[in-house]
Amino acid sequence: MILVFASLHVGITFGNEEEMLRKNGAQLLSSISTKAPVRDLWVNNDGTLGAVAGKQILTKTDQGWLESLGDLRGSLTAGWGYAWDDAFVVSTLGEIAHYDGKSLQTTHLHTSPLTDIWGLSPSNVFAVGFDGTILHYDGYRWSSMTSATMEHLQAVHGVSEKEVIAAGTNGVVLRYDGLVWSPLENAPMATVETVWLAPTGEIIAAGSRGAIARFRAGLWTTFIVPTKNTFDSVAGISGDFALAVAPAEGAVFVLDDGKVTRFSELPEGVWGTCVAIGRNRTPVIAGALLSPAPPGPKPRMRQANTGIILEFTTEVFQ
Repeated sequence: MILVFASLHVGITFGNEEEMLRKNGAQLLSSISTKAPVRDLWVNNDGTLGAVAGKQILTKTDQGWLESLGDLRGSLTAGWGYAWDDAFVVSTLGEIAHYDGKSLQTTHLHTSPLTDIWGLSPSNVFAVGFDGTILHYDGYRWSSMTSATMEHLQAVHGVSEKEVIAAGTNGVVLRYDGLVWSPLENAPMATVETVWLAPTGEIIAAGSRGAIARFRAGLWTTFIVPTKNTFDSVAGISGDFALAVAPAEGAVFVLDDGKVTRFSELPEGVWGTCVAIGRNRTPVIAGALLSPAPPGPKPRMRQANTGIILEFTTEVFQ
């Protein structure tokens, strides 16, 4: 596949100082600042975008970005939507809330933290979390599923009602066939932080210490990756092509033709925590916006109190 990014001009304001950056990348369509670092980013089934930051859900419609703050006590960790006005989110305190385009209302409270959520339709949604938690929503109520593991599940993704994957600590990977969850061979990494399932059945897993691996034909293949930082998010279009972000790197990585390379630097001050491939195969990157380095002779920690979402116009591949 051929990457077709053009030059990127991004203006980001840190306080009173504006830094214009010129990078290799796609043409920027839009950007929005968020009040907290973005924890998750997704493409709704209707092609619109959704994101969570702090205790807030953001959805993008043809009229622009909408923001909603719910009654949740925990910070939002992930979300999934069938449409811009029909989405679910999960929190660090085990809360599940539904967004109807107007407000965010808690619909279920679990006993342990929830980390990710994915669905096929409004009546077929899966949420995962600590201690092997897998919950399922049938359109009426949430119920617990048997996972046969006590590992903390960090990610869930699927392509059909009989093809769903969950993964987490100690490399555990589970597959759901529409009836039961069964373990696959563990992924070759300490923790799977993010997972993406291709329509053809390949699994792309990424996680701790710069690990990216692909499960194909019953075997895991590991890739040489030019970073040791943890990957937080991966999104693809096939078992041979995916984008991934590692926040501490401030860069986007690409898996293409069996190789992982450092694809594009993000603007100075942006830590990418989420990546999605949106409508018309365009990339969307979201994450934390770092504050300027404090003055002084010694290096000091930069704070990440706000976030940003960058949406691009050009296809990343053809």
